[in-house]
Amino acid sequence: MGTDVLVLGSINMDIVARAATIPSPGETLAGSTLEYFPGGKGANQAVAARRAGAPTRLIGCLGEDGFGAQLRGFLDGAEVDTALVRDVQGPSGVALIVVADSGENSIVVVPGANALAAADQANADAFASAAVGIAQFEVPVASIEAFFARCQQAGVLTVLNTAPAIDEPGDCLDLADVLVLNETELAKYSGAVLHDDTAKAEIVAAARDVRSAPTQIVIVTLGARGVVAVAADTVTEVAGRAVEAVDTTGAGDCFVGYLAAGLRAAPPAGPGERALTEALTAALRQANLAASLCVQSPGAAPSIPSVADLPAAP
Repeated sequence: MGTDVLVLGSINMDIVARAATIPSPGETLAGSTLEYFPGGKGANQAVAARRAGAPTRLIGCLGEDGFGAQLRGFLDGAEVDTALVRDVQGPSGVALIVVADSGENSIVVVPGANALAAADQANADAFASAAVGIAQFEVPVASIEAFFARCQQAGVLTVLNTAPAIDEPGDCLDLADVLVLNETELAKYSGAVLHDDTAKAEIVAAARDVRSAPTQIVIVTLGARGVVAVAADTVTEVAGRAVEAVDTTGAGDCFVGYLAAGLRAAPPAGPGERALTEALTAALRQANLAASLCVQSPGAAPSIPSVADLPAAP
């Protein structure tokens, strides 16, 4: 097993409009600004892992359009290895985002080239050099299943971020060593009724319902309330940080990328075990800290802090 983070995921251009609130169905609002930011869950998580200090490779697809060239240039500038990113005919992925003055957002994603991302874009050497493999639901389920199968064959820890939540996840949840969900996604996959103020004991119970194997770790991100991680009989909590959110876009991706970088130092506790080690707890804390910094700046990938920025956190 290697030391890299290998990401299969989407690459989008985020077109971001700011307005006082998020519009209701049928409502038209006047916006204040319109901006373009590199994004996509795969790209964001790759940038986060790299800024956390991990050598990172991204598997994905870009369209042969102006956005594609800009996005590749950004990733190269962020020192993410894009050798496994393929250019395809048609448009690049685009996310249309409305950000309210509160920092909350509403997002519509048009997959474009992301629908063609496939695990076979990577050769055996890419898996041999990896310690952690990440995927999310902005690329085809079949591609994720193939990616995780190859990760497991190479002894690579698999991390699935269940965003955006989809109705038919196939075998993806079962193939993941680590699941990262927010409360909305946890409610969907557990069947539990959850709210913003749901007690953490209920969150833990829902997380246990989602677990598909005794060795699987389920991590639930709770925004300002922090993080809960459930593994075997162990529950670890990381407290939230009170910050003034400017834009929450990409905060979850920042968390996942930093977590993956930290998990490289958290090997199994024993044959077939994925215990909550001290290294994993440290990774959770650092990922939570990084995400709290991310929301204080606009944009997704551009707002992700580097590891050198973390000690200066307020």
